[in-house]
Amino acid sequence: MNRLDIQTTRIGQGPAGLTLVVDGVSLVDLVAAYEGSRGYEPAGAYGGLVPERLSVMADLGTYLLGTSPDQLPALGSAWLLGCSCGEVGCWPLVARIEVSPRRVRWTDFSQPFRESWDYTDFGPFVFTRGEYEATVARAARMTAGPA
Repeated sequence: MNRLDIQTTRIGQGPAGLTLVVDGVSLVDLVAAYEGSRGYEPAGAYGGLVPERLSVMADLGTYLLGTSPDQLPALGSAWLLGCSCGEVGCWPLVARIEVSPRRVRWTDFSQPFRESWDYTDFGPFVFTRGEYEATVARAARMTAGPA
């Protein structure tokens, strides 16, 4: 099983963002290394997600399970990274999210603006569901604005 952590980040003076971390390595760095090894350009031009700019992430817990009623890009998948500029729609990394009672699995990665890029050998990443949900809940608290 993989381990998920989430770091908060800022893009300039903007709102708090989230960077997903798998087994101690930023997902931005993991995908940059993968894309770079295949000669994809621009490789790794990603940044974290900015919940404030993505209304469907109002409930981060359901969004990162792929089950939000307004799930983008589609039910059962999520944008795990956005563009380094802070806008997810500018350059998103998409993954299918499979949820079972005991685990959460990220598979079928894609870059929608580069349909020819092949992510077959990237992932899958598999997490214990309880630990995954606890990490996501902690991240939601970290990025929540004043009540």
